[in-house]
Amino acid sequence: WFTYEYFSNGTATIDNGTLKLSVPSGKTGYAQMFAITEDKVTLEGDFVQEITLNSLTSTPSDQLSSFVMGVAAAKPDSSKFWYRAEVYSNGDIQTYNTTNEVTTPGTAAVKAFKNTPTKLKMARRGSTLTTYYDTGSGYVLHSSIGNAYTGKLFVQLILLSHPTTNPAAVAVVDDYKLGCLPPTPTNLTHTCSSDG
Repeated sequence: WFTYEYFSNGTATIDNGTLKLSVPSGKTGYAQMFAITEDKVTLEGDFVQEITLNSLTSTPSDQLSSFVMGVAAAKPDSSKFWYRAEVYSNGDIQTYNTTNEVTTPGTAAVKAFKNTPTKLKMARRGSTLTTYYDTGSGYVLHSSIGNAYTGKLFVQLILLSHPTTNPAAVAVVDDYKLGCLPPTPTNLTHTCSSDG
């Protein structure tokens, strides 16, 4: 892990490969903490990234925080091209596109991450970006974004403490994986058997 505190609002600790993101209470706006920055990890071409969200808590518990696994364009276009899969402390999952619009509305509250780790996956193949989640029964397609940005991206892992109360928030994640997607097979043929 490479850690970087954005706005100096958060802290990150690493213990045996597990990353713990924390933000204190009372911060104005969104308290953000980038765990991996554009200076360390950049992505080109087709890729897939995965992470396991072990826990996400807010204090007080009735206030919202969220954990983001996302990507953004390498500067100077980072404000124009970015995508994120965001899990809220109430269990909702949303996917955001480049204009900050929700691509997939919040699902029925999943809440499984409170008792069972939730896996998140994001993949880009060509100009299509897809997000998935897994609450223990295998990955489920959450959103598919067409005409996605195809240039160089960097990874973002962010913990957000949401207004208006800006609660203290903690997210614990591990099993982060980042790799290239294998090339799409070409020149394939098939033969239909006599019985169809």
